Amino acid sequence: MNNKPVILIFEDTIDNASSLERNLAKLSADFDVQIFSAKDNDSSESFVERLTLELNHYHEILLIVSDMDLSKTDKFKGLTDAVIFRVAHELGLPTAYYSTALSGSEGRRLDQAGDGRILLGSTDYEQIAQRISVLANGFQSINALMEEIAANPVDKRPQSPADLIAQLIGRKETADRINLYLSGDQRIAAEILSSPKDGRIKRHATIFGTWIYDSLMRYPGVFLNCVSAASYLNISVDDFNREDVRAVFEKCKYFGPFADEHSPLYWRDEIDRLLANSNVDSGLELVEIHGLNVSPCMCSVDQSLEAGYYCMVTEMPVSFERSVGNISTFPPGADLARLAEPVYDELSPWLSV
Repeated sequence: MNNKPVILIFEDTIDNASSLERNLAKLSADFDVQIFSAKDNDSSESFVERLTLELNHYHEILLIVSDMDLSKTDKFKGLTDAVIFRVAHELGLPTAYYSTALSGSEGRRLDQAGDGRILLGSTDYEQIAQRISVLANGFQSINALMEEIAANPVDKRPQSPADLIAQLIGRKETADRINLYLSGDQRIAAEILSSPKDGRIKRHATIFGTWIYDSLMRYPGVFLNCVSAASYLNISVDDFNREDVRAVFEKCKYFGPFADEHSPLYWRDEIDRLLANSNVDSGLELVEIHGLNVSPCMCSVDQSLEAGYYCMVTEMPVSFERSVGNISTFPPGADLARLAEPVYDELSPWLSV
């Protein structure tokens, strides 16, 4: 009997399903990848009711991954990703989605961080499989950590959501900044309060794990991705992508749940500590001490200005002068997240700023 955690995939096109299976098989043998197939007969019950019963046929679902177009699903003609999300949410299962609609600017519009949905991208199934693998390993780690924490006496457990998240990512000293992120997020508090008592640990693991991946890791503040790190360090993105330059900051890399070797993250406080201990004001100075020749990171809007910040829409370095901050939809703790002026001018009529 196969007792591996299940990654359950909803895909109504056989070739796409096979491609995902093949690519996932190359990445890990730790999970049982299954393509959803309805086992019960059609009935007059709603899709939500029927799908809830169908999922009971699967052993230990760790993660649900779904195409956003499921109109051809056998016995569920007209099935939508919204139904998947609702059923998974009620069962406390994490979900992730992919779609051809997620390419280009439309994808950026749909991909709203903090909405409880993880979007994986368009039709590059090799890349999607790699992200699924990162998610599956991450949620497995979060589940195990939550079980460990719950086994402790009440007075030994984290005393706030921020403390809990800081412990889950392995850095308790980040709790204050995490609390800033949480202060602007009412959804996560509502989800915790409304969680049914059955399977509460796993449900909370799903809530916190999704938030860590889709909010905390996405908005630069606690973590920096490669572009925001390059901007913060004042090293051009191209130069920061060099192995010899990255090696200088290796000790600042994040290796906890959801760490992705293809898209590494860096601890911002570790970068600050490294610069302070080296008695330099920027990453540019630090790598030059190491004998490396690099260029500064210039603003993507105005090449005469050094950057320092990160545009959440263009995903490019921007300067303070040619970008806009204090966007109401951005977490308060993400002080490096901004919108480039041209983006802000285009989007401001639809933003509550």
